[in-house]
Amino acid sequence: MAPIGGGLGATLAAGVITQSGDGSSSHNCHSRQAQQKVAFRHELGGHCAGERAPRMAFAGSTFVFAALRGGSCSSRQLRKTIHAAAAGTIEQSLKVISTGLAVGASTGIAVLVFEKFIQFLEHAREELPFPELAPVIGAVLLIGLYAVAGPGGLKGTDTGSLRAALKPGGKPAPDNWPFRAAGNATAAAISLGFGNSLGPEAPAASVGVNVAFGLSKLLGIASQDDEPSEPSTNNITDEQRHLISKALEGSKVVATLEEQDLKRLWGSFREIDISAGDVLIRQGALVDDSEPGLFIIQSGTLDVFVASEEALKIAQPDAITGDKVFTYEKSGAVIGELAVLFDAPRAATVVAKTDSVLLSVDRRSFRAAGGRAEGAMKLGNISPASLLASGAAAGVAAGFNAPISGIFFAQEVVKPQGENSLDLTARLLAAALSAAMLKSFGAQDGPALTLSTYSWRGGIQELVLFLFLGVVTGAFSYGTKRLSGASRKAFGLIEEAGFPAMLLPLVGSISTVLISLVCSGRVMFDGFGAFNEVLSGASIPVTDSPWSIASLMMPRNQGTVALTAAALFGLAVLKALATSICQVSGLAGGVFAPALLTGACVGGAVGRIAEYALGDLVSNAATYVLVGSASMLAANCNVPITSVVLAIELSGGRDYGAALPLIACIAMSFFVSTILLPSLIEGLRRDDALKALESSDDLI
Repeated sequence: MAPIGGGLGATLAAGVITQSGDGSSSHNCHSRQAQQKVAFRHELGGHCAGERAPRMAFAGSTFVFAALRGGSCSSRQLRKTIHAAAAGTIEQSLKVISTGLAVGASTGIAVLVFEKFIQFLEHAREELPFPELAPVIGAVLLIGLYAVAGPGGLKGTDTGSLRAALKPGGKPAPDNWPFRAAGNATAAAISLGFGNSLGPEAPAASVGVNVAFGLSKLLGIASQDDEPSEPSTNNITDEQRHLISKALEGSKVVATLEEQDLKRLWGSFREIDISAGDVLIRQGALVDDSEPGLFIIQSGTLDVFVASEEALKIAQPDAITGDKVFTYEKSGAVIGELAVLFDAPRAATVVAKTDSVLLSVDRRSFRAAGGRAEGAMKLGNISPASLLASGAAAGVAAGFNAPISGIFFAQEVVKPQGENSLDLTARLLAAALSAAMLKSFGAQDGPALTLSTYSWRGGIQELVLFLFLGVVTGAFSYGTKRLSGASRKAFGLIEEAGFPAMLLPLVGSISTVLISLVCSGRVMFDGFGAFNEVLSGASIPVTDSPWSIASLMMPRNQGTVALTAAALFGLAVLKALATSICQVSGLAGGVFAPALLTGACVGGAVGRIAEYALGDLVSNAATYVLVGSASMLAANCNVPITSVVLAIELSGGRDYGAALPLIACIAMSFFVSTILLPSLIEGLRRDDALKALESSDDLI
């Protein structure tokens, strides 16, 4: 889709400039022939290669100036043309925004219900005689839920599966998809509500993705089961592929197709030869899925005839009826592009004036190559990936009450393609803002973080310490990933030894209980409770030695505990261990919140050491806590931009001067974790390491 200004100019140009058979231009807007030609080209959607929005916009504006200076077209007709263009632009924009609002509002409500259920289970956990054993109870309930779900379990509702289900030829979503999606949300709420060491933000994003998928089903964007898994492939030359590519450049036909789908589509075209006098398409005819729908002229000349409805009713079946309104003469001209998008009658009759060679594709092959069907055109060329991305943005926005972070999260994790950036941004903004607003109205929660001190005090000299923090968090993140790999292998060996796979969540929950005994339950999920404890404690001076771990085992119900550097680093190790075991054991939940807490502990440890060594010359340890949490999130989950924005949002924009060390630390952490250490330890080449970053969809 062209930008708004270009679209208006193009509409003006199409409405006021007519082309005669010899290629000359005329400004006679009053002729019946010109009006028919305009109506034909608007309805049929045909265009010639090379007529792009910028050039058309220039032609349109040229006509406007001519009309204002007394041109032959009436101001009334000009106003009608402008009003029509404006109405189309507004309608398109409303469709884009309305889909985003629908996804966001629905996701906000769903996430609110999800979090309320978690809070209900947390209150129930506190009433247990032995709340320390709550994770085991949650695992038992989760096993029961898995047993009820049956052999298929709760699989098939992750982002990758749903995106594939929306693509023609992709594996369809399970028949009981809504129940599986609800079951996954329930499983995550049970795991978290009973204290297992995972987080709610990734499940919240998954809720949003499933809401968006449900909306796509309602709007008819999902693929049809009876469509072929592969498009037909025909032998066309490289020159013909180039002609097709140039002819459809900027067309709505390919607006939602990704690069690999475009290559498949080019191979679906086939060559058609027609003789002078042959009818290529006939006005009023319906196009079957297997019939040629779209044509691109390779050579030859074709005339276009448009007849009134009355004339069509009395015309002979094979007669050419109507007035000649246009002649196609250029190689690369496109005829009937809307036939592959809409199941609607042809708008005109096209007859070969000379022997002609054309390239054509049918609707079935077009859809099999990834083209969107009628519903997508009616709703503004919605690509499946962009709709799912709006759901992910809404989920994160509602989960963190951070709408801007949700938008960047969708861009970094879901990586939507197939839609112009203006519409995509508008849809993501609408989804994220509506989700965050609805959730905040329903929850009436305060800020997620209790932040009393956050500032960068030490100037440019202290930047070295934040870069060092980036190295530490990057190394810790790399170690966490290796720990998760080791845990996955260990659970694989347990399963091979004959331990029932369905009972593995018990192993994860028991591990959480045992690890919690060492740190007074600080690794158990309690929202942002443990994070706020670390953050508040960082503002309190420590009287003990920074190497003492006694504070780690102090009870949490006796006020804020000022954890030492050693205690903070120990808590980071314990949290990483508990999270990796819970994640691979089959317990439901995400790794965002655990990464934030782990990074907060590492940052707090570095901040405590800096305070111990340099005193008031450095920033408060609370600043290191927040910067460390963001850098760990970036390195663990491959979301550096999201992490920067999230830290600024969670801090309430308290000190934008601290953005410099924040960005520097995140960049260093991300580089160390994803590029440097994999290269030094595993011998992984830089290109291979960068390719590994593309596999972050498994976060949701």
